[in-house]
Amino acid sequence: MAAAGPRVAVCIGRFAPVQHHHCQTIEAQLAGHALVIVLCTGSTSARDVANPWTLTQRLDGLRAALPDPRVVIVALADCWYDDPRWAALVALTVGAACQRAGLAPEDAQITVVGTERAGPDYYAMLFPRWQAGATGSSAWVPALAEALLLATGAARGALLDTHCPPTAHGFISAGLEGEIGRELAAEAAFAVDYRRAWASAPYPPVFVTVDVLVRHQDRVLLVQRGRRPGLGLLALPGGFVGPGESLAAAAVRELCEETGLQIPAPAAGAGRVFDHPRRSRRGRIITHLFEFDLSVLPVAPVAVGGDDAALALWLPRARVRAEDFFEDHYAILQVTLGLP
Repeated sequence: MAAAGPRVAVCIGRFAPVQHHHCQTIEAQLAGHALVIVLCTGSTSARDVANPWTLTQRLDGLRAALPDPRVVIVALADCWYDDPRWAALVALTVGAACQRAGLAPEDAQITVVGTERAGPDYYAMLFPRWQAGATGSSAWVPALAEALLLATGAARGALLDTHCPPTAHGFISAGLEGEIGRELAAEAAFAVDYRRAWASAPYPPVFVTVDVLVRHQDRVLLVQRGRRPGLGLLALPGGFVGPGESLAAAAVRELCEETGLQIPAPAAGAGRVFDHPRRSRRGRIITHLFEFDLSVLPVAPVAVGGDDAALALWLPRARVRAEDFFEDHYAILQVTLGLP
């Protein structure tokens, strides 16, 4: 019988910020594994309320809290709406990390552990050849980033002391300060007020929106948001469906209001649904995407920002970058345009 290969643990999380729970989960894997690969997800995401820190700050905070040389920390991009694609990226990243550590990935016995929301059933589905392990802890605080943004002085210090390793405090604090920190704190306050306004509803509300993807040859029509939430970030034109509107009618109205483009309403239909449960800090928002291809026109129509769009622009696909986008709008473009 062939000898068993090296045992490798893969710990997955966003680490925004790194918490005691993360460190305890990862350190527990060191006892029985030759290598622990920590995948820090959301590596290209925009800085927002859920993720106020740069990738460098998150990675540095992790490395300071987990100095054991057997812990290898690697950045990983998201792909919310294409699990098979993301699973392939994880497998490729883990294989490369094993090779850099001098281990043969094809021989390794790999255990995958989610350090935040996703449980072992989810990872068992994505990685059937790996063993899915449980964190053994429920001490992770999902809303800690928002709480840190809204707290100041001693209150913020108390949150850091309670939930985060001391070696990471400096990196965490750096992302909460300065002009960007103040802007993100204002965004956090907006999200809290938005949720509070609906707190008295008999059931948690589910909001319905539309977004519009308009293409002209190698360019896509986008808006720069002129209001909160997501002030200054790029987004697809769109917004909430009115009480007397069909989805299609709402889509053409929002497109006209935000870009000036007037396009006939498509045939009645639901559009493509994007419904990641955490796509918005405001609450549960499900959007329906309507697509228009204007490539037959010799010149793209002039677009002018209006309503809550500060600017409308035709952006070449090659210049579309995840770190510029509001909420999950880049993730939507990933699967509709085949972006990386």
